[in-house]
Amino acid sequence: MAKLYEFYKFALELEKVWPQILDTLCTDNAINGVQTHLALAKQLSEIFDFVFHFDEAKMVNPAIQNDFSYYRRVLSRVKHSTKEDKSKIVVDEELANKMSFFFAYPTPMMKVLIDATMEFDKNAKVRLIDGLSLVCNLCLKFLENPTSDNEKAHMLALCAMTGCIILVDHLHDIGAFHKKSPIRIRNCIHKLKNTPSTDFLLNSLRFTTLHLNDESTMASITKLLS
Repeated sequence: MAKLYEFYKFALELEKVWPQILDTLCTDNAINGVQTHLALAKQLSEIFDFVFHFDEAKMVNPAIQNDFSYYRRVLSRVKHSTKEDKSKIVVDEELANKMSFFFAYPTPMMKVLIDATMEFDKNAKVRLIDGLSLVCNLCLKFLENPTSDNEKAHMLALCAMTGCIILVDHLHDIGAFHKKSPIRIRNCIHKLKNTPSTDFLLNSLRFTTLHLNDESTMASITKLLS
């Protein structure tokens, strides 16, 4: 429970800082916003990398919800214990309920990013789409023309590319998979399909996007992700 609490606290901090990152990177001039904040763009990639790998780990550990149920039963017994025993409680009942709700979601960390993005200033939607699309296309360009064999750098680019697709799909009225998408979407998915150990990223596109199954989605995209 102590370990899960640390992740939950991190999610709350991420919820606060994520809009600030978007606001700084996704300026009215998208190219200028990214070029003048390259270190922050790398931090965005690091966040996406953590989010996807955390959610993957969470999904293969379904016992987490059972742990919460057990913990709450233990808490009900501790209520009748001594003051010394109660002082050792790391997570009280109210907090345990909030954490349980958070971890009940299939991809809790990605949900934090999606919700924080969608709750951002509605008037900033266009610049968010432009900025995230630019980051996505730059990641794809790097992956198509790598300057090194650094596996870590490649994974950061893959995660950032996928994360940006998901967020743009939520922000854009008709999503990220249509013919006029600001993202080179077909090339992105081809790159993911042809890269080993990216099933968790492909599954994220399948299950956390909004418009994949829309009529406007290109048939080739639907086939690639079927």
